[in-house]
Amino acid sequence: MNEELAWYILNMDGNNYALSDVEEACKFLDHPELKEDDERNYHLWALPFQRRCYCGAIGYTENGRYYANVLPPERVALVQKFFPKYRNRFGEEYKGKP
Repeated sequence: MNEELAWYILNMDGNNYALSDVEEACKFLDHPELKEDDERNYHLWALPFQRRCYCGAIGYTENGRYYANVLPPERVALVQKFFPKYRNRFGEEYKGKP
C-alpha cells in the first residue's frame, strides 16, 4: 500500500469503519487525526478523547494517544472465542508504528 491509496481508502464516501482495508490504511498512515472541519467524520469524536483518528480506533489527548475503541463485554467474549488472545485495549497507550 502507498500513501495515496491509503488516503483514498479513508476518504471514500460511505466508509464502513469495520472493513479491514480501512483498518490497514489507517495503520499504514499511523492513524491520521480527524480535524474539527471534517464534518463527515466529526460524529465519531467521543469523550474522554478530544480527538479521534479516521478509523476511530485511536483517541488523542494532551497526554498522548490511546486506543479509543470500546466493546461491550458480550462482544469481547464472542471475539475471544475465535481469537483467544484478543483483549480490549480501550484506554491503553498507543505508541504508533514499531
